[in-house]
This record gives sequence, structure tokens and C-alpha cells, in this order.
Amino acid sequence: MTQEKRDRIPWLLGGTLALAALVLIGIPLLQASAQQPGSPHGSRMMGQGSGPMMRGDGMCPMGGQMPAVPFPDDELPNPTSQGAVAFKQYCMQCHALPSPRAHSADEWDTSLVRMLHRMQMMEQEKTASWGRWMPDIAAPSAGEVEHLRRYLKENALRTAPESLSPRSKGPGGVQFAQVCSQCHALPDPALHTAAEWPDVVSRMHTNMQRMAVPPPNDDARAQILAFLMEHARS
Repeated sequence: MTQEKRDRIPWLLGGTLALAALVLIGIPLLQASAQQPGSPHGSRMMGQGSGPMMRGDGMCPMGGQMPAVPFPDDELPNPTSQGAVAFKQYCMQCHALPSPRAHSADEWDTSLVRMLHRMQMMEQEKTASWGRWMPDIAAPSAGEVEHLRRYLKENALRTAPESLSPRSKGPGGVQFAQVCSQCHALPDPALHTAAEWPDVVSRMHTNMQRMAVPPPNDDARAQILAFLMEHARS
């Protein structure tokens, strides 16, 4: 083998590894991007191929995907606060804006750690030889992370009180516990009035269909709604 051919070997190996990395990373990202029309980059952070968060019972909250319809950013609590600004800036790099109530405070702790890890990983990959093909993702600073964590915990989903014990409240409570826990912690029925719950339940039903989570049938949905209206905020 000539010296010229030996000199080419490292370049050929490097090119082959870079091409393999593009295939392994790029295809899942493109597939995830098609799932999320509300974002310029799609739901690569929450896609099924990206290792979605798993609960202790093995269930994947939100079906491993984000809702197709983004949460209106002008409806965010304290929209000009440092936490809200960081929430919009960093979360919308990869998927449509979720509601701060998408998770309970404990669930946000887990989700935030996972998202930070992925942003940091993608930011670091930009420095690799194939980095110019990677999306331009930036990770928040330590200070921004604290603002973000505080904001999400303060505005997280308020969960049902232990005193309610939905499973002991008849068929409606049982259906509520089984169906709603597929996507998030059980919400406090007192979050809404009886007049507000029908629209909320309708929106959740649509979200479940979009995220490929089995929605309740008509009878179960009626039982859930009756339970929520019975324990709603007066």
C-alpha cells in the first residue's frame, strides 16, 4: 500500500462514521419533526424514538408526544417573568409550547432534567465534525434553569387531594383515575367550575386522540364529566 493510500484511511473512516451518525440521528429527528406542526423543529424531544419519560408503573405520560396544538403563550401565567421567558425560549426550540399545567410539580422535576440533558447533548454535538447538520439548539444557563424550575413548579398542575380518593367515589371516580392518569397526574376537580369542565374534558379527549392515547368511550366520558362536575369549584 502506498503512503498516499495510507494517508487517506483516516479521512475515509472519519467520513464513514460521520455519515452513519447522520443516518442514526437525522432520520429520527426528521420523523419526529413531521409529528409536530406547531414547532419549526418538531417534537424531537418527546418523540417515541427519543426515550420518553416513563412513570414508575411503566406508563409513558402523554403517550410520548406533545399535544399538536401549542398552548397560547399570551395565556401563560406571569408571561413577562424570567421563568416564562425561559420557558418559551428553550422549550419551543424543539416542540410546540406545552401548558405549565401539563405536569404536576414532581413530574416537571423529572421532565426538566431530561430536557436539559437533551439540550446540552445537542448543543455539544454542534462542535462535532458533523455539527453543521445538527439543529441549532441552545441549553439554558444555570441561572435560567433555576428561573425555569421555579416557574414550572409554581404553575404546575394542582393534583387531586388525598381526601378525594377518586377510586372510592363510584364509577365516575374509577374512570377518572384510570383514564386521566394515562397522560398526567390526576388534576384537582376544583381547578374548574362545573360550567367549565365540559370544555376541558372535550379538549383533553381531542389531545388523547392526537397523541395516540386510547380515549374513553361515550359512557366512560359521561361518567368522568359527572364526577368532575360533582367535585368542581363552586
